[in-house]
Amino acid sequence: MKKILSIIIPYYNTQKYTNELLSVLDAQMSEDIEVILVDDGSPEPFKTSFPWLKIIRQDHAGSSTARNAGLDAAAGEYIAFIDSDDLVSKDYLQNIKDQAQKGADYIELTWKSLTTSGMQFNCKVTNTEPLRNPSVCTRVFKRSFIGTLRFNVKKDIAEDEDFTRHLDLSRGKRDFISSYMYYYRTDRVNSKSKEYRRGLSKTKRIVYYVPVVDPERVELLEEIRELDKQHEVILFCNENHIPELSRYCQISKPFRIWAHELRGEPCWMVEIMKQPLKTQVLIYIDTLSGYDGIFTFIHNFCLQMRDYYDIAVLHDNLGARQINRLRPLVRVVKSGEYPVIICDTLLMMRIRAEIPKDIQYKQLYQVVHCTHDVTRELIRNPEQCVFVSETSQQSFNTDKGRVIYNLSNPEKPQKKLILISTTRIGARDKGNQEKWMLRLAQQLHDQQINFIWLYFSENKLIGAPDNMIRVDPVPDVRDYLRHADYLVHLSENEAYCYSITEALSMGVPVIALDIPVLQELGFKDKKNGYILRDDMDCKKLLSVPRFKAFHITDDERAVSSWCNLLGDSVPLHDYTPEARVMVKVIDTYKDMELDRVLSPGEVLDMWRDRAEHLKELKLVEILEG
Repeated sequence: MKKILSIIIPYYNTQKYTNELLSVLDAQMSEDIEVILVDDGSPEPFKTSFPWLKIIRQDHAGSSTARNAGLDAAAGEYIAFIDSDDLVSKDYLQNIKDQAQKGADYIELTWKSLTTSGMQFNCKVTNTEPLRNPSVCTRVFKRSFIGTLRFNVKKDIAEDEDFTRHLDLSRGKRDFISSYMYYYRTDRVNSKSKEYRRGLSKTKRIVYYVPVVDPERVELLEEIRELDKQHEVILFCNENHIPELSRYCQISKPFRIWAHELRGEPCWMVEIMKQPLKTQVLIYIDTLSGYDGIFTFIHNFCLQMRDYYDIAVLHDNLGARQINRLRPLVRVVKSGEYPVIICDTLLMMRIRAEIPKDIQYKQLYQVVHCTHDVTRELIRNPEQCVFVSETSQQSFNTDKGRVIYNLSNPEKPQKKLILISTTRIGARDKGNQEKWMLRLAQQLHDQQINFIWLYFSENKLIGAPDNMIRVDPVPDVRDYLRHADYLVHLSENEAYCYSITEALSMGVPVIALDIPVLQELGFKDKKNGYILRDDMDCKKLLSVPRFKAFHITDDERAVSSWCNLLGDSVPLHDYTPEARVMVKVIDTYKDMELDRVLSPGEVLDMWRDRAEHLKELKLVEILEG
């Protein structure tokens, strides 16, 4: 029998809604109607009990490709499109067949929202009120009117608007049905429109604001014609003297709208949506206490690997000094700054941290900086773990994953002091290090050895003598370490001690407790330092061991290991560190980065964006740039 109407349903993983739709159609079916469901590569192939339903299955390629497959297979005189998660009225088929007898080129359907949540629509079509939306689902087209036109497969959204615009409805005979025919579901989660708005689709919305389009603007026509091949283009103007533009974009006077990009003149009615951040490697750290070993890992990794990969560091609450040390190397992004971050590889810095919800990654590795204890359990597959030492790996009782030692810092350091510790006073994972620090200080005092001991820590060591001086943590202690006689590190537990490896790499001897990782780090008692004991003769410390500086890490081998792990890729190198400028203080204020009060007349340098902010507050004036 000749088919009056072919209905095309592009389908992807909406079984629940589609079954409801098919049940509504089933009660209306007749032999002069065909329904074609194109399964766009759903994980579970669509199955049906309705004998009248024709199913075409294809590899996942998007709704445009699915609709085109349906068009190529359709035999009906008229073509209707229904989205698989929407509904139609109980007299949908009969009303269309009755109206089709009048021979119109296309029929517009009255429609409204199916649900009460989300945006609400109620589009009543009359003889004087045609449809304003571009959806193909709320129109029925004569097959001969469509001809050879097909949906643009380069667009993964706004393909409806593209299809109806290129169809040029103004050339056809219009008819309409004023009763409600189509019901659009507005409460779907993770819909294409939400992904589109967040900038995750190939297609972007580009808005032009050109108040008057002169007929000589040929370059504008060519630019929009090219963009229309993949993107949704909207032109705001008051006068348009190039009629051909209507084939390649929507044209209207300005109204409130969001866009991914605005071109032409500024327009306050256009809200620009921030685009996703794309990078090859993303390092995630929630927060850090001072300059601990994890920060050293992050800094040295960025320093050595930035020539091989585009890297960004995502954080919840890093300090200003930590951020300022990383910014000359890589992008530093605070959580929530971008709607989505897309990366090839995600490196998690803490073993119990949750993966932020707005990160999309191809592969994930957990960097394990600690040893196993009652508070530290691996929540991810050990095969995804990169351990910073064999000691760390073995403590979790696994031979899975891999060991890659921390990269070193090849930058030339500067010098200062005598006795130095860099630690976190009060950190439970370090054991009772405070006891050992006080004990060594007492031994040195009892054996009448003069010393100055600078310990870099946010917290004060209670009971320390006057010649033990607390210093706020600094980004790089090697400036001071170079002049030190010893690095004193008295932690009772470490997975990988970065301060010890930094000292040994500079030829600075170490005083430490006999912890398991020492031997792995290359430390040898009485050769490049001393193991601290209760009955230690501290006078031998006066003969400072001299030895050839060495690195535990073979940087070339470590870089190669990371490259093998992360895979081949070509960095864009599109990050340019912001300039620093000189400023002069013009009003007294408390500077949060320097943590001190600045007085009028002081001159200092800072990042340009911060200088501009303080200038707006009338606290400084910019002297350069």
